[in-house]
Formats: sequence, C-alpha cells, structure tokens
Amino acid sequence: MNCGQHSPHEQEIHRSFQPDVRRSLALLFVCYIFAGCSIYDSELLGRQGSAHDGVSKSAVPWNAPEVAPGGDAGNTASTLDAPLIESDVDAGPAPDAGIATPANTSVDSGSAPARPAGDACVAAGRDCCPNDPNKTAPGTCGCGQPDSDYDSDTLLDCEDLAPRGWLRRLTFDGNQVPSTLADFPVLVHVTDAHLGVFAASDGQDIHFLAADSSTAADYEIERFEPARGELSAWVRVARMESGQDNVLYLAYSDGQAHRGRANNVWSDHHHVWHLTDDLDQSEAPVRDSTGHAHAVATGAMTSANSVAGIAGGAIEFDGRDDQLVFENDLTGDTPSTIQAWVIQRRLRPGSYGSAVLMLGDQAVGRARFLLSLADDTGAVRYGFYSNDEGFSAIMSDVWRHLVWTWDGSRSSLFIDGTLVEGPISHAGADTRGRAGRIGSTAFNSPPYDFFHSGVLDEVRVSTVARSREWIATEFANQRPDSTFLKTIGEPEPAR
Repeated sequence: MNCGQHSPHEQEIHRSFQPDVRRSLALLFVCYIFAGCSIYDSELLGRQGSAHDGVSKSAVPWNAPEVAPGGDAGNTASTLDAPLIESDVDAGPAPDAGIATPANTSVDSGSAPARPAGDACVAAGRDCCPNDPNKTAPGTCGCGQPDSDYDSDTLLDCEDLAPRGWLRRLTFDGNQVPSTLADFPVLVHVTDAHLGVFAASDGQDIHFLAADSSTAADYEIERFEPARGELSAWVRVARMESGQDNVLYLAYSDGQAHRGRANNVWSDHHHVWHLTDDLDQSEAPVRDSTGHAHAVATGAMTSANSVAGIAGGAIEFDGRDDQLVFENDLTGDTPSTIQAWVIQRRLRPGSYGSAVLMLGDQAVGRARFLLSLADDTGAVRYGFYSNDEGFSAIMSDVWRHLVWTWDGSRSSLFIDGTLVEGPISHAGADTRGRAGRIGSTAFNSPPYDFFHSGVLDEVRVSTVARSREWIATEFANQRPDSTFLKTIGEPEPAR
C-alpha cells in the first residue's frame, strides 16, 4: 500500500472522482487501521492503473463496476451493490471487492459518512505533510508547495503557467546610436496581442527590467490600449551602447503596480509635455512629466483637439486661439534645448507665424522661442526676441523633428536628426519673465502672437545643449517608421 505523498497530477485525478458514501466509510475505516494511508491509493481504489501509470483526470469514475479477474464488466454487478466491510453479524466481504480487510473488524452502520474528498489522514487528524513545516495536508498543490496565488489572478501558482508574470526581451539596434549615451529615455512603442490579453487592463502591472532581467528600470507609461495591446512607454537606459545591441525586458501580469518613477526617467530634463492628456476635463492640467510646470489649455480646446501622436497622443492647434499656458522659470543665458515633433499646416489668413514654444517676456533678448514657420520669412525661426535666426520652411503635413540647442553663446538647429544650421553666435541673450507658452507666444500684439497651425507632440525643454549624437538617436528611436526596436521576444514566464 502506498502511504507516500501524491503528485499534483494524482491529486487532480482524485478530485474528479465522486465516491459512494458506503465505500468512503469503508476506506476511511481501513485508513484508521493502517496509520492514515490515503483513500486515494490505487490499491485501495481497486483499480488496475494509477496516476503514476498515466491515468487521465477523466479515467475510471468511483462508481464504475469492478471487473473480477477474467470477468466481463457487462455481466458483473457493481461492487457498490454489496457491502465492502461487513459488521460482525454480516456474511462477510464480497469475494471480489478488491479491498483487503483485517480480521475481526466491524463498522457501525449508523455512523456519519466519511468526507467525499480529501486525505483520510487529515480526517484522522494526522499530519499528511510531515516534511513540510507549513502544511499538514497536500491541498491543491501538494506537500512542499504552498497553495498561494502570487499574482492574485485566482489561479494558484502551481496551476499558473506564469505565476510571477511574463517577460519579453526587447532588443534595440546599437548601430543607430552614433556614440554611447548615458541615461537615455528610449521610446518603447509596441502592439502585441499577448500583452493586451495578459496585462492588467489599466496597464498598472506593466514594468521594465534592465538587461539582466532582474534590475528594475525607471519608466513612464504614456498610453496603454488593452483592446489592441498597444503600449507607448519611455524607459531610462543607464547606458545606451553604440555599435552593439541594447536589451531591456518588458514585464507584465505579475499582479503588482506603481513602480514607474517617471521623475527619474526625465531627471536631466526641465520640461516634458507628452500632450496625451484628456482636454475634456475642465481645469485639468496638461502634465509636465518632470513636475516643474503643468500647463493649462485655453481657446476652448476639447478632446477633438487630441489626435494620434509620435508616442500616444498629440494636440492639434487651430491657429486661431488654441494654446497651452505655463509658468517659465528659465532665466539669463542658461543653456537649453527646445524640441518638438511638428506637423505644420498652412497658416490661417492674417497670421504671421506658427509657434512651437516661447519662454520669457516681450523685450529685446529676453524671450527665447522656436517657430515652426514664420510667414514673413517663410522659415523655421529660433533664438531670442529681436535676435533670432531662420532656416527654410518645413511645411509638408508630415511629422518633422525640430530641435534648437543653445550652449550659452551659440545656437544650432537640427531637423529630423540632422544639423541644418549653426552654430551661430548670439549676443545679449538674457531670458526674463514668467510667461510660458506652447502653441503661441506671449507677445500680445496680433498677428505676432503666432498661434500654431498644426499638430505638436513631445514638447521638451532641457537646461543643457544636447549633442548631435543624442539628437540623432532620438530621431532614430522616435520617427514614425522607426526600426530602432529590432526584435520583441516571445513571452516567457518570469522567475
């Protein structure tokens, strides 16, 4: 008789049986006599096979007829029709009951029936898992393994293919990184059915790990659409290598939440506006992911102004009165990088230009700004009030990446990752004033308010002049037809 521990497979087989009350009572009595052996042992069941022999969960049911050696199941009455263990006054056990019983034993026919499922040793008050200090019964998962649900998905860990969630290996093309970069925020934009099915619908369990698949990475989720499995997120890569693959892991479905630390992703940025916010929410700010200066939408902007962007959403500006207002704290000749993704539309009649961003007030040298189109010159213009430069227009109704860098004495303009003008010296730069605008200026003298006609996304300000290698890598990573993310690995269970 096998009195040992049963595997989870055996336990599942046993749970599928529905024992007859009299048979359960008899087996329970036998197990009392034989020191708590399981009522599920194959010898007690009287079957020719066992879980060890590969019997499926839907194998012989408890109430199936027994077949005597050499007999025919069709002509043999069920052993349940005859008593398995008789009292002292009965005729004795049926000859083919398949149960060995000790002599001079009896059962009180008036006693309560045994439990229809579970270990008899538990019913006997015995420890069925003597080598497991945390369990006295096998339960669902068996001795030595807790009946726990790490990810709170109602599936016990022993039944869950990925109790600690799923991992996906993300490989980025280092050949598109001109030189190694530190603390680079990489865009992860994926659409994946498995992610949509297994991640939490609000995306709260989505997170990222470094190349070792265990170190937590700082990240910010900009948007997650579970119906399509579409994710837009920014992940800080401590060291983005040039000339070799860079690896991160996308992780999800582990039941945990809130680990992003967006402030760490943008620690060397002064402002980051993703422009994915819901403009229908009255008085709701347009978030700055650095936390420095959330903006407020004016001009009766609604959700109709929200459109698809480079990553997540973007905002369409009508060229008439749409703008985002915030408070500027950049002063003097502090170095800066001002950048955005832009779709430039034709200007409205009477407009003199289309602003991306402006900081400071209306006085010579005191405001710094980036215009995606200045109608009086037909060019992109950048620099300081009455001290600016221009380059040929970008109007094309497609996404263009504009970056103006200022190192404290010289300006450079980059379009789509390439230096197109500069460095050019500027004298007398001295930014002052608290006015800050996205999609307009604060000059308050129409038509020089330059309300933007077109779409803006990923508007950013840094207090450092970005290198051409950094700007080229940003463009390669974020462009609409990007191949920067080379491969997305198949789902594998997290360990």
